[in-house]
Amino acid sequence: MSYIHLLPSCTITDGHRRSLLHDTQNNKNRLLSREIAAALKLYSGKRTDEFQSYVQNLGMKPEALNGLLHILIEEGFLLLSPIQIPFEAISIEFDQPFTITNAIIDIANTNKHLLQKMVSSFQSIFCPHLQLRLYKDIMLDASLMSALAAFAETDTLSTIELMMPFYEDFELLTEQLGTTAQLSLVLYNAPNDEVRQIKNTAQTILISETLNFPFCCGIVDIAYFNFSIQHYTEALHYNSCLNRKISIDQYGYIKNCPSMKKQFGHVNDVKLSEVLKSDEFYEVSGITKDHVSVCKSCEFRYVCTDCRAYLEKPDEFNSKPLKCGYDPFTCTWNEWSIDPAKQAAIHYYGL
Repeated sequence: MSYIHLLPSCTITDGHRRSLLHDTQNNKNRLLSREIAAALKLYSGKRTDEFQSYVQNLGMKPEALNGLLHILIEEGFLLLSPIQIPFEAISIEFDQPFTITNAIIDIANTNKHLLQKMVSSFQSIFCPHLQLRLYKDIMLDASLMSALAAFAETDTLSTIELMMPFYEDFELLTEQLGTTAQLSLVLYNAPNDEVRQIKNTAQTILISETLNFPFCCGIVDIAYFNFSIQHYTEALHYNSCLNRKISIDQYGYIKNCPSMKKQFGHVNDVKLSEVLKSDEFYEVSGITKDHVSVCKSCEFRYVCTDCRAYLEKPDEFNSKPLKCGYDPFTCTWNEWSIDPAKQAAIHYYGL
């Protein structure tokens, strides 16, 4: 006699037609029929023969069932044991010791003169993760380098991602920044696509395409799915893109995201720490995928991102993200940008 156990690090999310089984510890996932997923939840911790009998009564042949069990055991989703094991359920609570966990600051010629004020304002919110996005027409001169170095010296930072046009002496640039944080340098409009490791604290990613900030944000793609326990639990309770995020756009306006229209003041007039005292700033944080049209029927909803800046129906804030081409009702992926039903919204946003 043996018992079948769904390992406690594994979760199952039911979509309209199928379910996603994913391991939050090892970042593995597998798509299952809703019937099999329901059986795994129902019989986890019970006798294997009871599970097999139940699934066979659903119409699955023994050979196919044995093959599926072998795969799920081999990949670490299931455990067969001679005894019942009282696994403790995984905690789905989410919390962080930071009011703001990540920030995006867009830097362009239109707000370059405000950089020193931005640095001072940013240092007041104790944010551990910062993304700096340099627009394609900006010059990397002495004043900009001084401001970038000042951002890098912020002692609360754990990671910095600097996105900028291709720069020949990028290895020297990482040395000049001199940060103790984990540095990731993303160089767009590069001659080729490449990933390089510079020393132990810096990674450089070369991208041949030109990134058009802020319009390039919000793309939903399998490549961007995040299967970690931190992302999963955050997505259960909050918006997975905007929760605990603050931004400054290319004109110096403070926003939830640089791509969004709503702003909470200008860095000339208000500090980031003051914005964080406003209840209105946190309204978008509570919009989970369970509130979003179509997404609430999707098996990928807790491992996906959720852009609220570009929507299929711009006048409905709970509308599906515009840049998602997945249909959970047919389980098919299509190119979102050529979907006839999205053309009006694409025109509205000027994409």
